[in-house]
Amino acid sequence: TGRANARLESQTEVARAVPEVAALAPGAARSAVRAERPPEEAERRLFEAFVRCLTALVAEAGGVLFVDDLHWADRATLDWIDYLVH
Repeated sequence: TGRANARLESQTEVARAVPEVAALAPGAARSAVRAERPPEEAERRLFEAFVRCLTALVAEAGGVLFVDDLHWADRATLDWIDYLVH
């Protein structure tokens, strides 16, 4: 289905940046080929992939994103949260 394809695409994008994810999403592992992209595009695609994965999880089971100790978050985490809320 369209939702399953979108989920696999998101998992694949995350697996490109975080190889450990490939073990959790075997379908993503087969299609996760590292592509050279400008850093800004790679970051945006990764952020979008995380948003899609989170959206897919919430769509299936509902949920709440709880961020504890946000004052300790690094710049990349803050950038992703900013992307998420916009």
